[in-house]
Amino acid sequence: MDSTEKLVFEKLTPLDDHDIGIYKSAIDFAFEHSDIRNIAISGAYGAGKSSVLASYEKAYPGRKFIHISLAHFQNLDEADGITGHNADANAKLKSDASGSPKIIRESLLEGKILNQLIHQIPADKIPQTNFRVKKSISKREPIVHTFLIALFMVALFRILFFDQWSSMVCSLPEVLRASLVFSTTPTAEFVSGVLCVSIAAYFLYRVVYIQENKNIFRKLNIQGNEIEIFEDSEDSFFDKYLNEVLYLFENADADVIVFEDMDRFDASEIFERLREINTLANIQRIKDGKQPLRFFYLLRDDIFVSKDRTKFFDLIIPIVPVVDSSNSYDQFIEHLKKNNLFDKFDENFLQGLSLYVDDMRLLKNICNEFLVYYGRLDLTELDHNKMLAIITYKNLFPRDFGDLQLNRGFVYALFENKDKFISDEIAGLRTEIDALKGRLESASREVATSEQELDVIFRSRRSYTWGNDSAEYDRRKQAIADNLQGTIPALENEVLKRENQIDMLFTAPLARIITRDNIDRIFSGLTTRNELGQETKYEEIKRSEYFDLLKYLIRNGYIDETYADYMTYFYENSLSRIDKIFLRSVSDKKAKSSDYRLSKPSMVLRRLRPYDFDQEETLNFMLCDELLSDGRYNEHLRHLIQQIKANNEYRFLSQLFNYNHHEKEFVCAFNDQWPSIFADIQVSDEFSEDQVKKYSVLSLYYSCDEVLEKVEKASHIAEYINKKPDYLNIDAPQVDRLIHGFKLLKVNFATIDYNNSDKPLYEAVYRNDLYDLNFSNIEMVLGSVFGNTIDDTRHKSYTLICTDRESPLYIRIDNNIQAYLGIIFEECQEKITDDEDCAIELLNRNDIGVEYKKKYISYLQTTIQSLAKVADQSVWGDIVGSGVLLHSERNVIDYFNFKGKIDSTLIGFINKAEIKFDFSEKNTGLPEAERSILFDSFINCNGLADDKYSAIMSSLGIEKASFNIANIDDSKVAILIRHDIVVMDVDTLQFFRGYYHSCLYMLIGKHIMDYMQLMTRRIFEYEELCEILTWDVDDSIKLGLLEFTAAPVSITGKNLSPIVRAYILRNNLDQSDLENLYRSYVDEPQPIKEIIFNNAVDNITRITSAPQSVSAELLYDIIVSDAIADSYKVDLIVADIPHAVQTEISRYLSALHLDEFVKIFDSRSRPKFENTSDNVAILNAFKARGWIYDYILDEAGYFKIRRHAPRLVSKTN
Repeated sequence: MDSTEKLVFEKLTPLDDHDIGIYKSAIDFAFEHSDIRNIAISGAYGAGKSSVLASYEKAYPGRKFIHISLAHFQNLDEADGITGHNADANAKLKSDASGSPKIIRESLLEGKILNQLIHQIPADKIPQTNFRVKKSISKREPIVHTFLIALFMVALFRILFFDQWSSMVCSLPEVLRASLVFSTTPTAEFVSGVLCVSIAAYFLYRVVYIQENKNIFRKLNIQGNEIEIFEDSEDSFFDKYLNEVLYLFENADADVIVFEDMDRFDASEIFERLREINTLANIQRIKDGKQPLRFFYLLRDDIFVSKDRTKFFDLIIPIVPVVDSSNSYDQFIEHLKKNNLFDKFDENFLQGLSLYVDDMRLLKNICNEFLVYYGRLDLTELDHNKMLAIITYKNLFPRDFGDLQLNRGFVYALFENKDKFISDEIAGLRTEIDALKGRLESASREVATSEQELDVIFRSRRSYTWGNDSAEYDRRKQAIADNLQGTIPALENEVLKRENQIDMLFTAPLARIITRDNIDRIFSGLTTRNELGQETKYEEIKRSEYFDLLKYLIRNGYIDETYADYMTYFYENSLSRIDKIFLRSVSDKKAKSSDYRLSKPSMVLRRLRPYDFDQEETLNFMLCDELLSDGRYNEHLRHLIQQIKANNEYRFLSQLFNYNHHEKEFVCAFNDQWPSIFADIQVSDEFSEDQVKKYSVLSLYYSCDEVLEKVEKASHIAEYINKKPDYLNIDAPQVDRLIHGFKLLKVNFATIDYNNSDKPLYEAVYRNDLYDLNFSNIEMVLGSVFGNTIDDTRHKSYTLICTDRESPLYIRIDNNIQAYLGIIFEECQEKITDDEDCAIELLNRNDIGVEYKKKYISYLQTTIQSLAKVADQSVWGDIVGSGVLLHSERNVIDYFNFKGKIDSTLIGFINKAEIKFDFSEKNTGLPEAERSILFDSFINCNGLADDKYSAIMSSLGIEKASFNIANIDDSKVAILIRHDIVVMDVDTLQFFRGYYHSCLYMLIGKHIMDYMQLMTRRIFEYEELCEILTWDVDDSIKLGLLEFTAAPVSITGKNLSPIVRAYILRNNLDQSDLENLYRSYVDEPQPIKEIIFNNAVDNITRITSAPQSVSAELLYDIIVSDAIADSYKVDLIVADIPHAVQTEISRYLSALHLDEFVKIFDSRSRPKFENTSDNVAILNAFKARGWIYDYILDEAGYFKIRRHAPRLVSKTN
């Protein structure tokens, strides 16, 4: 450890910076309630009770705490038979040598409490106490008292010997007499008297004051009689010093008195006395108006064995331990990391140790002592786990640790008896070996082959000797079973296994001797005898609660035979300290770092045996480098290589490979004795890519062919080389040796990084064809030799390769053309842009399969001008469908002639075209017969786009009479009609009516005149008439068609000319149109009005039944007409009164010269009416409409009207 490094030790005192959280709330609760005065803070030892209280004190500096700590420790005499916290044992009374009881613990505790309390209360706060308290006295006070006493004595002397004093002054010389003459006057005598009285009174006051506070003089003895003075009126009978104790507690300048560690004495009576004292003390404090005094008891949880603690304490606050076996590991980590020591330990060891360490103070002290030992003893780099184990043992068993230093004690006895333990184990193993050999011998000698045979042999014996032969029978039965079940080899292995165990036991450390079966016998049964025959059973160790921890440390080898190294210093001898440390690490099986520097590796190597290199501790760079350089140690080297292989020490191997200065010896030795080494280092994370590559290159350089083939068989080194694009990037390569190795291993580089390759080596590889035919290599050659870009190589490599048909690349590809195409297909990104000539050349080759050609076509983006250039017609469909074929009429005709029909491929080809196809004779030179064949194929080709269909059909120049082709899309039929391809005739008309009704009217409209010419009553269709009437065609056509039918034709909603309307109304009237005609009468032209009027006259009864549906103008024309009788007219008016307005009715009445009724609407007139049926009908209609209230017949026989209801007149008395 660096001496300048500052270490962080852990203090064992309570901490005052904890986050006490809920504990603070609980303590605050106690202070908030004055009746809570006895508070227990309970928890196991080391739980953190003191730290919680210290943190609370720091948080509340205004509250004063007095701490009374009563520590008690187990001494040597108590140790034997008393371990841990044995309450029963600790509660016993002590006895002195005479056998009389010692002072009971309660009295001892009371004295300790008073002693600590007195010394924490300032003396001026308790002047009346009788307990002696030493306090500091100022230097001034003795001087003053001395001066006053001297002055008193002088004054008293002056009074008693005044005359003598006066005579003496008079006898003095003049100078002195003049200065003392005043002392001889009466005034001076009076002053002396005053001084004497004053000084005597002062000292008397001091005596009285001390007596009042200290009660020094209790009795006076005068002539044999005792007189008690200063009697204390408050003397108590409860306890001899109760008043003194209460006085101390009452005057303690504190809010809280904390009692710590009283539970260590296991004296529960003291708590009862303290509670009584608290009660009595608080009575006086409350009288004095002070805050109550609270007692805090820091106790372990089991101080009371029943529920009595809840009766005694006013509040119990439990403390959750900050450290126990579940979290002490985290505390170890925290403390060790503070000094950067955590990484030096095995985490499994710390975790195991933490299961037993459950006390924070103990844990801290272990860490502190470790720092000291580590700093002083780590000169030879000892095992830190073992050092910490020794320190833990020292803290838990300090007496035994001291004995161990003197070669005695429990641990010393364990290691002293190691040979005995080995002998016992060997004896057990030999017993097992004998039993196994007995079974083997029995099996070899057994002649019976089955249990049935054995029964036959023993059957005769069972009647009289079965009891004696039972053991033999069982033995032979077991032998037969061993033979039948084939367990003989397993038994032999068990014998060999146990013999090996015996061999290992002779040199085994104690930890390996201890097993699950013998651990209790070794530890619990250990006893020793001294020279006098006295037996030591080490009960204090075995009964300790930490005994299991000691067993854990020893059985796991953390305390082993090298324990002395962790208790003493090392002094260098003739062997350098550095080399000795290394040799010790080998013997202790504690490996040093691989880069540990040796002073003299050759000297270290001479001290090591071959089988030492079976241990990982010998993995040292300098040592192994020395081993490789010296041919005398081949056996050592063999053991080293086997160890590295068996233990997968690839990290060391990697570092050694970088470190060693003997590459040839390294590679040759490892390849020869470990042929699979190259495969193993490839999968290891410890070897970098550069190291793996370097190893393969060195293997090619230095390994003979035989060894190299052996490595290839085990490690597949060629496969590795094949996959390394940058493998040819070798500084100053031995080209010939490498090419020889490549050929021997049949290397074929999958890819080659040309830019980073050594150029001469690359040329040699290229010349010897040592690379795979793949895209990467094709790209590499095209880039490096032909100077092409990557994009060109990817999409038009064959065109580029064909530029030099003498090159090795072209020759290789020409011989492997289909394999080449497979490579290109994977890398071209579905895009090939070879020139047309090269593409057609590939498509016309016979050594390329059809599937490869089709895939090539699917990726090809170069336009093929003529389909006829491709000789292999089996791929024509793919060419046409791929979109690479030029869109032309010739290519369409060629493909059509090849297929003999128009298939979906051709349809897709035509639809994708951006040109307008022209199959006219002028453009294609096709005669009409060939064009007719195309026409018949294209006419019902619904898959064609409409624009392409229109162009093709119109360009063919063919007309179709008597059209009878079904299942053509309507859009296509419309195109045929539009281009006059369909001719109008009776057959065509009838076919369209049956199959293309949606296109029928387009056909009729296109050929309306031909339609009229061929129309007869036989083929006439009323529906077609109705449709044509809505068209904008000449009226002659409409009138001509109307002549073929007398059926009603509705004119509603039709924009017909007056001539056609008039014709229809006269000849084809639809009765459902009458209502609309009657309503629109006023808007109709005169010829139509006449027709409507005449119809209305003929249907007067219908009109009278619903006059509201008839135009007012039509009603008026009917009323003024002479065509109908007046009675019908009156009925018409009466029927219209409920619906018409007054002006219309007045107009109608005036037209019939019924003016009297018109007067009804004039309130000033008084009309009268004759008593006729017509007048009554009109008056009733007026009355129903509300235009009059009533009408009456007067004396003259005329009707008079009442416009309003008569007024009601109330009667009065």
